[in-house]
Amino acid sequence: MRETPRRRRGVLAALAACAALAASARAQVAPTIVSSQTFAVGVSSIVVSWTGGSATGNFFVVTSTDGVISGPLSTAATTYTIVNLSTNTPYSFMMEATGPGTADSSTSTVVTLAAQPSGTALIGGNLNAVTLSWLANGNPAGTLYNVDWFVAGSTPASAPVVFSTTAVAGTSVTATVNDLPGGQTVFFEVQAVNSAGAPTPFDVLLSTPIPPVAGQPVISSGSFALGISSISWFWSASTGAINYQLFEESGVAVSPLLGPNQLNVAQTGLTPNTLYTDYVQAFGAASSTNSAAFARFTLAAPTTGLTLLGLSTATATETLSWGDNGNPPGTVYQVEWWTPLTSTVTVSTPTTSAAISGLPGGASVYFTIQVKNGDGILSGFDATLTGNPALYSTEMPVGIANLAPTFSGILTYVLPNAVVTVQVAAGSFASAVNFTVSTTTVLPALGAGQSAVGPPPIAFIVDARDAFGVQQTPLRPLIVSVIYTLGSLNPDSATLSRFDATHGVWSSLATSRDFAAAKLSAVSTALGTFEVLSVAPPADLSSITVGPNPLRPMVNPGSLMTFRNLPPATRVRIFTYIGEKLADISADGSGVAAWDGRNAAGSWVASGVYIAVIQGTGVKKTMRVAIER
Repeated sequence: MRETPRRRRGVLAALAACAALAASARAQVAPTIVSSQTFAVGVSSIVVSWTGGSATGNFFVVTSTDGVISGPLSTAATTYTIVNLSTNTPYSFMMEATGPGTADSSTSTVVTLAAQPSGTALIGGNLNAVTLSWLANGNPAGTLYNVDWFVAGSTPASAPVVFSTTAVAGTSVTATVNDLPGGQTVFFEVQAVNSAGAPTPFDVLLSTPIPPVAGQPVISSGSFALGISSISWFWSASTGAINYQLFEESGVAVSPLLGPNQLNVAQTGLTPNTLYTDYVQAFGAASSTNSAAFARFTLAAPTTGLTLLGLSTATATETLSWGDNGNPPGTVYQVEWWTPLTSTVTVSTPTTSAAISGLPGGASVYFTIQVKNGDGILSGFDATLTGNPALYSTEMPVGIANLAPTFSGILTYVLPNAVVTVQVAAGSFASAVNFTVSTTTVLPALGAGQSAVGPPPIAFIVDARDAFGVQQTPLRPLIVSVIYTLGSLNPDSATLSRFDATHGVWSSLATSRDFAAAKLSAVSTALGTFEVLSVAPPADLSSITVGPNPLRPMVNPGSLMTFRNLPPATRVRIFTYIGEKLADISADGSGVAAWDGRNAAGSWVASGVYIAVIQGTGVKKTMRVAIER
């Protein structure tokens, strides 16, 4: 049906009537303001959200400068986004509800975010100052920028140094950072901050080396606290320093920047027994100076897993091995061994195994290991050595050594109450021998005036046999020594004696006595059974014996012509046939006196026969003695 003007007027009139009825209804409800608002801010936008409030008409977002900036919003709306705003700019607005009147919220002010700067570049520098520039990216003049800088080895989170500057008018900004630490690689990064204090992310990270600047007072001293995997470095204060930093010799930073009162830092994660060379740099306001280099080894780690691999009684050798526990190759290990009656013997080796030879027979031999670092500092003992001595000891049943004819040295044997040593000179045997020192409980009977020292007696057998088991006689005298532990032993009357199997008697040897070392020593030209005896000397000269006679000092170096069975303090003088006195000696407390074949001037006498005048208390006796050279 075609709409006529008349019909159109009728419809409009009806709509107008409906609108009048609706307006009449709305007039009965007044609008209320929004009860709460929140904002999400961007570089060029603000999102407004709200709750609460009512309107019989619409909601509007209204600014103080532009008036209504939103179209009418339905009463169901809760957010509105304001766009095309300026960067880092404050905006004030309020919410308006309409009805048969209006209701306004309070005014809110919000700042858009600043734009992240870009294009950061280093555009110049002078000694310890650097100038940078960057693009504002739409930030208005007056925007605040942060320039962070930090040195290698630290991070912005742990050790930043922040400088702030205000941009100049234009599309780019610059800043000069002064008083940078000399001798460092310095990193830079830039961010913008809006007027409400909200920062942007940083632009690219840049770096540049700063040349050393002389003039900062030098650190005068350093000290160290060492660990297996750490070194704590200490240094003296440097006058005027505002920061310190520790570096390895290569220039790699060990620590972050340290405050002016922090005069130590721990370097961790290190390798045991390794040399580290560090220095400290002191920073002043406009200068820096390095200390002298500090070079120290970390401590060596104590070994682990010490194991005794096996004893060779033929060579008196124990083989050991252990774990390095992280110590580097070339580390020096100190193997220490001892017996209950002997002092500690130290053997050094750069490997993790060792064959310890020359062990004394007849004893429990104990072993331990320490490690020496490159500065000579010893570690603790091997951690294996706790609780059970069987873990680190071996039993030596007898003193056995395979001696070549050229052997020269000292063999040791441990008795329950004494330590026996036998000094062997090169050439003492014509062929290789198995040389043994052993104990015995079967001893020949003693003679008149002789008594054993003990209990138990200090007695032992010295023997040498060739590969066929034939006993060998030494071609040179042996020096036999006894280090005793018997507190009741009287050294004045004690003598080292050897049993003379040919004549069936105990023969006292010319014994030297070292009271301080509790040691008896004697020269013996033969092997056999030895014992420490307490000898009561005779009262007269009726039983004097002398030997060897003749004395052959060139053939048997070290041998002595020994006068025995003498009363104490008996005087023995040696004369030539024309009456020239060559020697004047006295008997010791055991009744023994010895002559080495030299004159009073210390020179060897010529081969020949001499007169020995032996004079006791009111009694004199003469004997002929001979020297063969």
